[in-house]
Amino acid sequence: FRVAQGGDSGQEAMVGSRECRVYVGNLDWRISWQELKDHMRSAGDVLFVDLLEEPGGRSKGAAIVQYASSEDAEAAIAELHDTQLGERLILVREDREEKLPPRGKGKGKGKDRTPLKKFDASQKVWVGGLTPEVSWKELQDHFNTIAKTKWVEVLPKGMACVVYPTAEEAATAIATLNGSVVGSASLQVDVWTAKS
Repeated sequence: FRVAQGGDSGQEAMVGSRECRVYVGNLDWRISWQELKDHMRSAGDVLFVDLLEEPGGRSKGAAIVQYASSEDAEAAIAELHDTQLGERLILVREDREEKLPPRGKGKGKGKDRTPLKKFDASQKVWVGGLTPEVSWKELQDHFNTIAKTKWVEVLPKGMACVVYPTAEEAATAIATLNGSVVGSASLQVDVWTAKS
């Protein structure tokens, strides 16, 4: 159930390239569409905010934000993911499909784009040995001990990709965190290669 908010042209404003839209998750339920729009416009020109709500009007803690260009949307993913809004750190990623994707899984299907493709391989770290209970947020907190990560994506088969701003930080993470433990998982941390 979607409530169209934050624009002058209703649902028509949501018609456009998916590359111009981002999915925002882990929202504080008290945040209004206007507060979200004000926060998201620091990355670019926000055309529309689609706050997702339950039938009773309570926020689902998620929204779709449409930008004027794909560049603005990519900037939002890179700059506003894991920033604080209200009492929570929000999740920002590409809008993949009409139904809400599972929070924190970080994987698309088929032709859906992933922001991983826009990062250089030297910035990426391959992670293996994950157990099912390890969330992307736990992984992010662990890898943030080296430097603030740009993106953390949990992949199938107990793997993940962690992206750092620089190749040097990625290399430090590989040297430092290989064999480290998150939950009950002993992590394998290596360079990003075709094995991913």
